[in-house]
Amino acid sequence: MNDSMAYTPSQVTVEAGETIHFKVTNSGQLVHEFVLEGEAEILEHHELMMRFPGMEHD
Repeated sequence: MNDSMAYTPSQVTVEAGETIHFKVTNSGQLVHEFVLEGEAEILEHHELMMRFPGMEHD
């Protein structure tokens, strides 16, 4: 992830039941999260982070 909030690659397609491994590297200066959820949950999390940008959490 970089500081423009973009991942490379921006999308990954896998088959159901396939085991995958993510190696995540922060190439920016800001602290970032890596969240695996459905689109609705990701959008909900994004909205929460926009309202409380300094919030610390696990």
